Amino acid sequence: MRMGGRPDPRTVEFARSRIGLVKHAVECLESGASDEDAKARAKYSKYSLKQGVFYPAIEWVPHPLLVSEGALAYARRRGWADPVAIFGLRRDDLCRTDGVGKHGESGLVLEHVYTGTMFVSALRELHRSSRLNEEELAVLLWGNYRCAWLTRSEDKKLKKSRRGATLVSALEHYRDVGISFADPP
Repeated sequence: MRMGGRPDPRTVEFARSRIGLVKHAVECLESGASDEDAKARAKYSKYSLKQGVFYPAIEWVPHPLLVSEGALAYARRRGWADPVAIFGLRRDDLCRTDGVGKHGESGLVLEHVYTGTMFVSALRELHRSSRLNEEELAVLLWGNYRCAWLTRSEDKKLKKSRRGATLVSALEHYRDVGISFADPP
């Protein structure tokens, strides 16, 4: 599993396109003001970082999807024609693959292993150390951004936001709650 090295060109391009939003949002978070307007700006700054950078990164940062052993077993139980196809499954394809309707609920969820809260905290640390730039943003995303297919019951075992500071610590949290990942094909 990749957890370091140099970011690929798409990740660098994505970081370059988002660095202005990131810097502005983090500066709002770090302003230290405590009036009601500052609290509202902080709330919307976190929202902007997650909606404008973190969640769209799934389309830009090439990363291997992790698949829990439980999710792979679920695919086999459901009779998927090719259960190992789950390793390349996109969220938009889930309804068609899992045989549930547009508003139906699958037994699977796509979870961010490295959470949005962890991402915002890391950006704030980069800002405090005067290292928040497009290269560092690309390195942060490349080294930490990962999603995983889990069963709904596995997802309920997780603490949503507090999983440490890095992908490694987040993966340790998964292990600690009894979630293991299948080897990719």
